[in-house]
Amino acid sequence: MAFDVPCPFCAQQYTIDDKMVGKRVRCKKCGEMFQLLIGGPSAAKRAEPVATGKMAVEKRSAAAGGKPARKKSAGGAATSTAALRAEFLQGFRGDIEPVRRQVTYIMWSLIVLGVLAFLFIAYLALIVAVGWIVVWHLQHDVGMLSAARGRGAAIVLIAYLAPAIVGLVMVVFMIKPLFARPASQGRTRSLNAESEPILFAFVERLCAAVNAPVPKRIEVDCQVNASARLGDGLMAMLIGRKPILTIGMPLVAGMSAPQLAGVLAHEFGHFSQGAGMRLSALIRYAAYWFARVVYERDQWDEALAGAAHGLDIRLAWVVYLAQFCVWISRKILWLFMLLANAVAGFLLREMEFDADRYEARLAGSETFASTAIRLRVLGYASHAAHEDLRAFYQEGRLGDDLPRLIEHHAAQQAKPLKEIAVTEIEKSETGWFDSHPCDSERIENAREEEADGEFQSKRPARDLFVHYAAICKGVTLDFYREVLDQHVDPKKLHPIDDLLGRIKQESDDVDGIKQYFGDTFSPLRALRLPTTHITVPDDPRATLARLQRARNDCKRGNAEYVAAIEKYDAWDTQLIHASIAIGLYRAQLPRKGMEFKVPVDTREAVGNAERRAQAELKRSSDLLAPYEEHLGYRLCSAFEILYVDQVARKIDNAKALQTEIAELLPLAQQLTRMLQDFHGFQRARTTLMVLCNHLDRYQNHEPLQSEVMSILKDLSKQMLDLVQQVNRCEYPFDHANQSMTVADFLLPVRPTMQQYQTVFAAADAFGDRFPRLYSRVVGRLASIALKVERALATKAD
Repeated sequence: MAFDVPCPFCAQQYTIDDKMVGKRVRCKKCGEMFQLLIGGPSAAKRAEPVATGKMAVEKRSAAAGGKPARKKSAGGAATSTAALRAEFLQGFRGDIEPVRRQVTYIMWSLIVLGVLAFLFIAYLALIVAVGWIVVWHLQHDVGMLSAARGRGAAIVLIAYLAPAIVGLVMVVFMIKPLFARPASQGRTRSLNAESEPILFAFVERLCAAVNAPVPKRIEVDCQVNASARLGDGLMAMLIGRKPILTIGMPLVAGMSAPQLAGVLAHEFGHFSQGAGMRLSALIRYAAYWFARVVYERDQWDEALAGAAHGLDIRLAWVVYLAQFCVWISRKILWLFMLLANAVAGFLLREMEFDADRYEARLAGSETFASTAIRLRVLGYASHAAHEDLRAFYQEGRLGDDLPRLIEHHAAQQAKPLKEIAVTEIEKSETGWFDSHPCDSERIENAREEEADGEFQSKRPARDLFVHYAAICKGVTLDFYREVLDQHVDPKKLHPIDDLLGRIKQESDDVDGIKQYFGDTFSPLRALRLPTTHITVPDDPRATLARLQRARNDCKRGNAEYVAAIEKYDAWDTQLIHASIAIGLYRAQLPRKGMEFKVPVDTREAVGNAERRAQAELKRSSDLLAPYEEHLGYRLCSAFEILYVDQVARKIDNAKALQTEIAELLPLAQQLTRMLQDFHGFQRARTTLMVLCNHLDRYQNHEPLQSEVMSILKDLSKQMLDLVQQVNRCEYPFDHANQSMTVADFLLPVRPTMQQYQTVFAAADAFGDRFPRLYSRVVGRLASIALKVERALATKAD
């Protein structure tokens, strides 16, 4: 009797008779050894194929006491590594149809080749021209040295040598990237076939399906991306033959196996592009080279900018001339950079369309569309995860699994994030200098393939990894060491699930603001608390009646207060704009290119706008005060009622909540007293950020530098004065340092003007932490008050 048996590695079908069942044979297509079993999928799961390729793994001998590796699948059931490997390989139905090059692809390859030749010749010609002019001058103008005697001879000598000095400086600055190493790439870690047999076998089969070379190395990192390169450096890109594959573990955490397979097929598709890929590498390298020459600033630039200071004008003019000529050369190379980027963009977009066809044919046209959406969702989730990491870091903690955190956010906000992604894709358009086509065009291109896909699987991508959790933690540790630029002890990392619980608690507390205050809470306004000393009320009924009156008063004035706070916010915005305009006037900088909500034509107009905004804020504050007083009475009345035994018995952990109130209420009062000064600090900080954006353009502009240093001094003093007010207040929330003051939380490092960089860092930390702490304290108090009102069966509006 004859049976059809597939190779578990490449799905090649073989017809055997019953005498061959159970024997091991070598596949003629992929060269792997496997056991001939019949009986459908159950038999395939019992098979333990023995791989002999260089990416394969030999099974441990059972006699040595080893047990088959087993991992939990997405459904939770334990599955052997060999069975998972066979299942993934059997997911390949065959190889994709070869992708033919489009006419536009070939056309732009030829154009890029011509532009590369032009840029190379023009760049060398510019350097040679400068050198030739210098040599010509030194040879033909030597007679000028004898044209003067005495003191004039020194001036003539300087004039004679000036072109040589200027020309040398120009040439050095045009080839400066030769002497300055570019920024290092992010950290990655390499995997090996012995520890990850499923992934390596899967990648090898994937390469066979798309007719791409098998990677010589597989690396992983923490990016929401995957890439394949021929090596590090330009020469590797030109002469390399086998790619290095890098897989971002957030993709593995948040994608299905077909989606990840499609992404990898896209990357491998680039390697079938041969000359086009190398041409694109050259043109991108050229654009990157020119960008470094034009934009990169280092000690050489600082030395040239400061060389004229303190020099006699008879020498300083040479330095100024050199600066001007360097500026001219950079403008010329800026045009070269634009040309390189524009031409590279056209070719790169054609290459992306080409690689997308590989992805569509391997994973399917509809899977391509879902992958495009999923990539955007994971990108949004990554941003949210990094915000969480910053919050964890402020609490003295670091989570141990960033991919898990990203996947958590993608799952928690799946529907809204997907809706945002779909909307953005529909609105996306391709720009002249874009290296990738917009997603809407790419999806349309993939759907024109009408491909069902040659790889099918219902498993998540994480099932490809035997040591998935350990790898995620490893790349997270690499990420911290790169970002923090310091050694991070893996033993001090905290389980991400524990930190997610903390984030949820904090999020619930902040949500308490919305539930309790509705739309009436503003971080611009302080709480008006009638007391911070809560005790058992002498007359609980009178306190309850006061609470009810305060709630009714808040309900009646809600709409009016919301409208008033909008006006208050608008005047505050005008005050910020006036502060920025005054800063620009003091720095003697133009106001063009910025949209102001105040008149900025003259310094007097700005001053009048500032005074008017301050007066309107004061008047608006008086109008808002009655409502805020009702709100304060409502809060404190709820807290007093919590001390009534009959009410406390209805609320879980009432004693703990009373303790929290005793800690948080005085702190809330103190933070509200600091709020007005903090907003002044924020206005100054915003002005500083605007001025700093001009530093590169106006490097030697003394009024700008003076104004920046003046604001830095003011910010330093403001921060120190503010934290002094909470220097003895204990930080009320859980922190890795266990016991610390609010001042230490708000300002971990005290800034010093001797190192003005510390003032920038401290201002960023303080500006981020103060509103977060204020909202968290108010949110927690609101959550407690909400529990009390619910226990009293009084619905909070």
